[in-house]
Amino acid sequence: MNISLFDFEQKFKSITIISLKDCSSKDYKESRYTILGYRADDIKSFIYKPYLELETKSKIEFLNSIILYSKISESVSWALYKLEEFNIEELIQNKNILLNWANIIENWWHCDQLSSIYNQILDNHRLFFKELQSFNSFSYPWHRRLSVTSLYYYAKNCKKPLPLEMTLPLIERLLSDEHYYVQKAVGWTLREMSQINYEHTLKFLKIHAKHIAPAGFSTALEKIKEKDKTYIKELRKKDNSNPHEFEAHHTPFSISSHKLKEDIHNHLRN
Repeated sequence: MNISLFDFEQKFKSITIISLKDCSSKDYKESRYTILGYRADDIKSFIYKPYLELETKSKIEFLNSIILYSKISESVSWALYKLEEFNIEELIQNKNILLNWANIIENWWHCDQLSSIYNQILDNHRLFFKELQSFNSFSYPWHRRLSVTSLYYYAKNCKKPLPLEMTLPLIERLLSDEHYYVQKAVGWTLREMSQINYEHTLKFLKIHAKHIAPAGFSTALEKIKEKDKTYIKELRKKDNSNPHEFEAHHTPFSISSHKLKEDIHNHLRN
């Protein structure tokens, strides 16, 4: 059964909406998409009957056509939400298509939707870490954001989280990144990391108290205990050097560490 993107978009745009979200922010104004103002619940609840009749392979193909060619932001979000209905084996089988979508996204909300899917794949297919590791040094900022937001997405949903010795180097590499939403991703991911391994994350925050950009700093501390949070803030304010910074030369978090590369190889192999 062939279904057209045009027919889908026409029906999608006819959704009856009680109230639209505010689309006056810079994010929306600079988007290449048309923004309808639909809220997440409205997008998720939209049912496109021809899609329901498709087999799995055809469903993926149709979602791919939406991601690649739709000019409506919310229809792209709908396609990304639909991925939540696939089982993990189907997602892994189509990971190359899903990886290609990283080249298309251009905003934080699509990026985070895709991060959720990437995290599910990573949780079940450890070699996917190498893809995120490569994204970490790409020139496109949304690749770099994906490289860290996909690591844990929401820590509570991670069944088998990667050890921080593997993932903190990706954060460390982005500390000086100039893109606002990459900086936000650094803070957000550190927040999630603190729920997985508090002491390792705390050590990292002490070492890099002055290096985390303002856009991510407060988010990084959201799950930190008040006593530790106060100490890290004091470190950030001090004019003299951070007493913990010397540890950066002896920490396993260095991305060029030979031992770290061995650890990654052994972990993925197992």
